[in-house]
Amino acid sequence: MATPQAAASMTAQTAQNAGQLPLSAPETKTEAPPAPLNVTRPVEPKFHFLEINTSNLSGLVPHIQVDSRLPLLKEHPEFNQLIKLAIEKSVQEWISPVIERAIKIAITTCEQIVKKDFALDFDETRMRVAAHHMVRNLTAGMAMITCRDHLLLSIKNNLKNIMMTLGRNLLPGQVDAIDVTVSVIANDNVELACAFIQKKAVEKAIPEIDKRLNVEIELRKLARKEGRRYCDPVALTYQAERMPDSIRLKVGQVPAAQAAVY
Repeated sequence: MATPQAAASMTAQTAQNAGQLPLSAPETKTEAPPAPLNVTRPVEPKFHFLEINTSNLSGLVPHIQVDSRLPLLKEHPEFNQLIKLAIEKSVQEWISPVIERAIKIAITTCEQIVKKDFALDFDETRMRVAAHHMVRNLTAGMAMITCRDHLLLSIKNNLKNIMMTLGRNLLPGQVDAIDVTVSVIANDNVELACAFIQKKAVEKAIPEIDKRLNVEIELRKLARKEGRRYCDPVALTYQAERMPDSIRLKVGQVPAAQAAVY
């Protein structure tokens, strides 16, 4: 005969199996909140576009930075005059090939995209402003990508060669300090050298894109004189026949969302 304790245990188990008693609630695991994302903000440029005078290389001089705490410059202050020469020489070596390459890529890209996006816009001013914005950013970006590493190495080498040539009477410890000195100076001034080349490239790119768009600009002016709104018929047919409505260009002003890309 079963004891009362055993009978109670059997009754509880039977009821649980039959679904008459609630099962114990499963343990809930508390998940830790996701870690906040680290948003990396773009680094602000050291120089504003209008700060640097690019009419000649002497426009670099007011912005050259020299750390006066460098031991070698304390012992040989005459080396300070060499820094300007080294930076100017490096910029002069790289400015022509960098500008040529940056403009070639930026102008071709900008011309094709602007002509496509503004084919049905009758206002040449909107097209021209958008082209200037785009070519400015593309040219500056291409120039930076192309020249920064080359300029950094060039400034180091030029400054080191000048210091080694003029510092023949330096002590062995001072000769070793040249590498540290030129590295610090080059890193402090490479952005200045890049900014100078970027601005020169942009100044050359803007009139060049105006030349490339001259036909489109004149067609719009002519249409206005004749009392009609310009519209590229080839582009209009292409958009109507081949592009879905959601991304199809419409006759008239480019939508604000699309213009904002520029």
